Amino acid sequence: MLVVDASRRTRDRVASALERSGFRVETAASGREGLVALARWERPYAAALIACDMPLLDGFATVAALRRREHARRHTPIIAIDGDPARHDRSKCLAAGMDDYLAMPLDDASLRVALRAWIPAPADQTARNNANLIARPGGGALTKVAAT
Repeated sequence: MLVVDASRRTRDRVASALERSGFRVETAASGREGLVALARWERPYAAALIACDMPLLDGFATVAALRRREHARRHTPIIAIDGDPARHDRSKCLAAGMDDYLAMPLDDASLRVALRAWIPAPADQTARNNANLIARPGGGALTKVAAT
């Protein structure tokens, strides 16, 4: 899992919640760092949680750049994390190419529901932590992908 947010506090809180659910987590402090991490074909992420508001390259621009780079065989589920729900809403995030939306502050139950929609629970902890697993669009089964 990848968490992208300019706020270290938010990154740490979201990463902790994901780790409590059994996921390995990496973080990025900006949209640019997030794009670099997401570009690694040898270790695709099961999903990424990306903040809407970040300096320089916000979540909307980050997702637009990611979607332009993705090919038909790869779709990274993106869950928007929004600290200002009065300014952004779910429909704006979905229209921008994000797959789901969570308003801050996050609670573990909402996070688990969103993750289940995009990453079906693997049979065991080892499979969940396998960095070569990615989710299929629409919440399909996890599938192993060969590095290119």
